Amino acid sequence: MLLSRPIDAAVAYRVSFSAIARRRSFLNRVNSMLGETQSSGERGDAPSGLRTALSLELAGKDRFIGRNSQTRPRVYGGQLMAQALLAASNTVEGPQVAHSLHAYFGLRGDVASLIDFEVDRVKDGASYSIRRARAFQNGREIFSLSASFQRPEEGLEHQALEAVAAPAPEDLPTTRAGAPTDTSDPAYLITTALRPTGFEPRWIDPYPGGPPRPGVQRLWVRSQEPLGDDPMLHRAALAYISDYPALEVALLPFGFGWSNGNLSVVSLDHAMWFHRDFDLNDWLLCSTELVSAQGGRAFVRGSFYDRAGALVATFTQEGVVRLTRKAGDAFP
Repeated sequence: MLLSRPIDAAVAYRVSFSAIARRRSFLNRVNSMLGETQSSGERGDAPSGLRTALSLELAGKDRFIGRNSQTRPRVYGGQLMAQALLAASNTVEGPQVAHSLHAYFGLRGDVASLIDFEVDRVKDGASYSIRRARAFQNGREIFSLSASFQRPEEGLEHQALEAVAAPAPEDLPTTRAGAPTDTSDPAYLITTALRPTGFEPRWIDPYPGGPPRPGVQRLWVRSQEPLGDDPMLHRAALAYISDYPALEVALLPFGFGWSNGNLSVVSLDHAMWFHRDFDLNDWLLCSTELVSAQGGRAFVRGSFYDRAGALVATFTQEGVVRLTRKAGDAFP
């Protein structure tokens, strides 16, 4: 069967054809835009992971199917966030776009199974709407997300945080300094071969490991495929990317790297706020910092800035960061 959990026939029967048509129109717009970028010829060596990660299939009233796009032992958390956010946005009428999300990672996702998303309509307002999306595989809930959507409006403007100093992305090498190149090194598999696809990182700070250093990291990111001009797509894509650099910064003050075989690092929850519109076709600067580490957990904060220094998004994440008794448990 297509679904990991079958759709209730009575519920499916009550879905109006006009509602399905509206949702199919949105999904077709999302998928066609991403499909066009794949065949556009620009950045032709880009993998197609982002296109797959942002694609959904309508499966009934407020039900959607996501496919896995990563060659990893488990489903990438950023993919779950991006797909859940798009599923939630597909049930919101009008021009409202996401301004915040809060997500919890439950069970490990199986890359061999489809992901069934169910969306609850918590609130529909003229200015704000709230949605709750849950992801299931094989009848088990593996992930949940709540998101709030706002109709665009004019308002007061202020920004307390200035963008951190950073060289231009064009002046940085495509290969991260200190990154493992030996394909037999487990760290190479974790950080390179199994890195989530679809976007291009340009790291400013070197690979973790060696002497302890402050818990701060910087990198530039952009989509490897043009995303068009739909602001909701760009928000979902940035949510997808934000999970990638989050917890690595927690290793720096302790001198750990991904080669530490007795290190376990797992995301627990993630929150994100979208402050301003941005263009992920161009580079965004990401700055992350370790705020606190205690009790086998680490709490990190990250900020995204555009080239002009405008703060476009902020995220926080807490995760398990612990030394295990068994070697080989580490996986980002």
